[in-house]
Amino acid sequence: MDSAHCDERNLAHSATGRIVTNKVDNSAVEIAKLKEDHDKQIKKLTFENRIKTLELEKEMSKQDNEQKMKILKLEKDNQLLSHEFEFMKLKTSHEIEAKKVVVDREMEKEMLKQQKEFQNRLSEKDKALSEKDKALSEKDNEIAIKEMECKAKINEMEKSLLAKEYEYQTKMAVKENELTSKMKHIEHTNTVKFLEMEKEKEMVIQSLRHKIEMLEASKIKELSKEFKPEVLPPSKSEDSPVLKQEHLSILQPVNLKQTSKSIATTEDKILWGVKKHFIGIKTESDLFTSYENWYEALSSLLENEVQKFVKQGGRRYYFIRKEMPGYCSPLFLVTKRKHVEETDGPNTLSVEYPNREELTNARSILLHPEQRNQCIQVTTFHCYHKDCEDWRFSNVSRNYYFGEKNSVIVFFYL
Repeated sequence: MDSAHCDERNLAHSATGRIVTNKVDNSAVEIAKLKEDHDKQIKKLTFENRIKTLELEKEMSKQDNEQKMKILKLEKDNQLLSHEFEFMKLKTSHEIEAKKVVVDREMEKEMLKQQKEFQNRLSEKDKALSEKDKALSEKDNEIAIKEMECKAKINEMEKSLLAKEYEYQTKMAVKENELTSKMKHIEHTNTVKFLEMEKEKEMVIQSLRHKIEMLEASKIKELSKEFKPEVLPPSKSEDSPVLKQEHLSILQPVNLKQTSKSIATTEDKILWGVKKHFIGIKTESDLFTSYENWYEALSSLLENEVQKFVKQGGRRYYFIRKEMPGYCSPLFLVTKRKHVEETDGPNTLSVEYPNREELTNARSILLHPEQRNQCIQVTTFHCYHKDCEDWRFSNVSRNYYFGEKNSVIVFFYL
């Protein structure tokens, strides 16, 4: 019996030595619970054993013999219990190992199942991605096709535009040629008409001169018949320089142009072109032969950046000439109050004027040096300052600059 007990202990010790190192979380929890239950049972048994031993000790004090027999019996029972306990431990260890194996197998199955599911998901995602790639490639192909179509359409449009532009240019060239030929024809006809008119004028003048000569000859004959010529003394003859000078002054014709030019003031010269070419007032005096001639005279009469004020016939005229540092476009006329500081820039001409409200009816004009119809007229202004007004002249070319000093002339009237 002792040898069998020893074998059971050896088996129990050998069984307890075989502990699995790698534990799954769920099996570890179950093992811990089983250990707690066994510990509780052991404690319970130990407590019961102590209780029984105490009871036996009490009874042995009364009956020694009975107590000894009972003690021996209890020892045997205790041994049996210990054997049972070891057997239970061995059994529980075997059960734990069996459960662990089962759990490991289940976990392995679960892992394999999850791995298969993960692989299936990956394959499904790969399929979806491949489908998306196919769709994107198809869209890219469609976009490329559309781009090619758009490029082809653009090329066609450019070709059509070039063809239309060439056609337009050819038409314009034909029209320009027609216009030039018409202008040449008109100029030729005008020159022919002008020459004919000049010839007619010459003929009329010659006829008038002839008539005047005939009338003068007839009058001289009549006078010679009625009066006899008076003989003058030699001291008062034609040799006298005083009489010669008086005679010549009476006989010589008066040059009206020279007298009008000598009598005309600076204001008359400045306003001659304004009246004739802009306001439409007829000028009796013929101071200048053309608009271009008047512009040259006006440029010489006006000083650089010094405003000129002229009042005549109920109108007020303000002129300003500026020698420009370089080509500028657009140009601005700035009308400002006297207390305003300098606001001149490279493309501005400034004139002092006291009242803004009066400028609503004013007209501002940028003069062209050669052609009246190329002058730029402005009737509105912009207020960027409470005491300044800007008159803008747009699309100003280099043809508006005059002379070596690149001067421009602007005037306004009201």
